[in-house]
Amino acid sequence: MCKRLLSWLSVVAVFLFIGSTSLQAGTKGKISGTVIDEFGETLVGVQVFVEGTTKGTVTDVNGKYSIINLDPGTYTVVFRYIGFATVKVEKVQVIVDKTTTVDATLVEEAIEGQEIIVTAKRPIVERDRTTTTSYVTAEQLENLPLVSLSEAINQQAGIVDGHFRGGRQGEVSYLVNGVPINNAFNNSASFDVEQNMVSSLEVISGVFNAEYGQALSGVVNIVTKGVSPSWSGSFLGYAGRIASNRELEFVTRNTDQTIFLSDSDFSNQKFSYSEAAPTIGDQDYQVSLGGPIIKDKLSIQSTLRFVKYDGHLIGRDLFRPSDVQSPNIRTGANPNSWLIQASGDGEFESLNRQERLSLNSSFVYEINSRLKLDYNLFYQFGDGKSYNHGYKYNPAGINQHYFSNQTHIVGLRYTIGDNAFAFILQLFR
Repeated sequence: MCKRLLSWLSVVAVFLFIGSTSLQAGTKGKISGTVIDEFGETLVGVQVFVEGTTKGTVTDVNGKYSIINLDPGTYTVVFRYIGFATVKVEKVQVIVDKTTTVDATLVEEAIEGQEIIVTAKRPIVERDRTTTTSYVTAEQLENLPLVSLSEAINQQAGIVDGHFRGGRQGEVSYLVNGVPINNAFNNSASFDVEQNMVSSLEVISGVFNAEYGQALSGVVNIVTKGVSPSWSGSFLGYAGRIASNRELEFVTRNTDQTIFLSDSDFSNQKFSYSEAAPTIGDQDYQVSLGGPIIKDKLSIQSTLRFVKYDGHLIGRDLFRPSDVQSPNIRTGANPNSWLIQASGDGEFESLNRQERLSLNSSFVYEINSRLKLDYNLFYQFGDGKSYNHGYKYNPAGINQHYFSNQTHIVGLRYTIGDNAFAFILQLFR
C-alpha cells in the first residue's frame, strides 16, 4: 500500500515565504499599515486583528503592523488601544499575492465603549502591481450571470474564448492553490474547477513574474475557499433547446425495409431546427453545500455538477458501420443496379455531444492560529463525440471519447512569525 501511494505522489515541495516575497504562485494575501493618533504620533502596542478569524498582531515601535497568510476575501480589521476609541475598517479586500494597506487614526475615547466604523476603498493606483491583472471575488462570481469559471475568465479584458491577447490556448498556465494543473499532452487545464468552490480568481494577461514559470500568453490563478463561518447551500440549474424555424435538408428512407434498397427508396426532405434538435438539448445542474464542522476550526465545502451539451450540429441515423453496400455505388454507375443496406432507425442525433459529471470537495482545518491544514479533491469523468461531416448519416461510426481525472492537493501552512511562513505541499493524481 505504501509503495502504491508513493507511485501516486507527483510533487512534494516545501516553500519558505519571507516578507512579501514569494517563491511560487501566490495563494495568500497580506494586510499592513501604520497606526497613529489624531496628532500624527505613532502608537505602539495597538491590538490589530481580523474580525471573525484568529489572525492578529500588535504595532511595533514605529506604529507599523502586518498580518500575513490571509485567504483572499473581504474582511473587517479592528484596531483597539486602551484610552482610545476602537476603530473598525470594513470591506477590506485581500487579494492573492498582494499587500492591502490599511492605515488607521485613533482618537481619544470621549465616551466609554465608543466605536468608529470606516469603510475601506481600493486605491486607484496599486503600487505593488507589476502585471496586467484582473481579480474576480467569490461575491462577484455569485452575482454575475455565469454558470462556469471559463465564462468569468472570458469576460476579462484581452481574452476571447480562452485565448489571451491572441495567443494559443496551450500557452496559458492554470494553477489551483498554487499548483500547476496543465495537461502534459496539450497544456490545457487538466480539469474544471466549479465556481462555487472559488474564493478568488486572478487572471494575468501580460508581464508575468518569474514565479509563473512556463506561462507564455496568460496565467489563471484559482484559490479555493477556506473555513466557512456558517452552513450554506445552493442549487443552480438550467435546461434549454434550439428553437428555430430555419430548415435543414436531410435524406429520408421511404421504406421500412433495411436491405436490398435502391436510390428510389430515398428522398430529400426538409426539417426545421426545432424538429430535428433534441427536446432538451443543453443541461447544467450544480448543487453546492458547505459549512463548519467545528466552528472556526474545521469546515467542508462540496460541489457536484452535471453538464450535458448536445450542440447544434445534427445528423441522422440511416446507416450503421456494419452495413454492407454494393461495390458499384459510385459516380457513373447505373443507380438501378445499386444495392444499399440502411439499418439505422432514422432518428436525429447530435454530432458534437459532450457530457460531464464532476465533484469538487475541500476540507480546511485551522489547527491553531499558526498552523493550517487543507485538502482538496477534484474528480470528474465523462464522454463525448467530435463532429465529422463524413458521418452525418452514420453517427454510430464516430468514435466516442472518454475522460476521467482525479487530483488530490494537500497543503500544510505554518506561520513562523509576523513576516514569514512555511508551506508544505503534496499533490496526488
